[in-house]
Amino acid sequence: MRRRPLLFILALIVLVGAGAALAVVKRTPAGGSGEPVTMAQLMAVLPRGKDVPGYRAVFQRPEIGADSPGRSCGEVASALWSRDRMPLASTLVVLTPAKAGQDQHYVTSHSYARTDAQRIMQELRASVPACAHYNSYHADLYLRFGTRPAKPQFDVGDEVVSYRVLAPPAGHVDLGGSGIPLEPGPLQEPGALVTFVRTGGVITTYGGTVPKAIADDFDARLRRAPTADD
Repeated sequence: MRRRPLLFILALIVLVGAGAALAVVKRTPAGGSGEPVTMAQLMAVLPRGKDVPGYRAVFQRPEIGADSPGRSCGEVASALWSRDRMPLASTLVVLTPAKAGQDQHYVTSHSYARTDAQRIMQELRASVPACAHYNSYHADLYLRFGTRPAKPQFDVGDEVVSYRVLAPPAGHVDLGGSGIPLEPGPLQEPGALVTFVRTGGVITTYGGTVPKAIADDFDARLRRAPTADD
């Protein structure tokens, strides 16, 4: 898979840290049993081609853990990925706009048992304080990053967690790349937005500002997916 734009990678590098704002909405969860949705069931309902108006949707194979803060913030990574809690299925849909000048969107979806997905969202929110400042290794340098709470960009799904990933100013290097910075360094506001949406047992991640119509479309599609034992 080709490398994603640096800004997107930085945004997803921390995927949860900030679990700032949470909205809990009572809606019918995906599937009826609470068991995980399989890869085949995910791919059967997620968009492809011109299913999303104004975009072309293409499936790509997601890198395991690429959209988690596992490379930087351990508290967040352990919530999403651990030996005893791996998703049954993971998908990546790349939405390329039909018109030039609009943003390309990368949407990942990970399928868990519903109770596990609920627990993951709780742990993501709890990890916010621990990820306010953390070290991340980039281009042979240790840099200081951080997460900040953010108001959810849309009201969709059963739960929403949004936060911003703050990066160091351009040209800022902690300790000249030798050693690990122990003290918080300067961070640039407002940072890159990351949003998690839970639909039943599926947690979908959006990097950057995404039109609400896209999130609504994914949520509606995931609610049509049967669970593994249906």
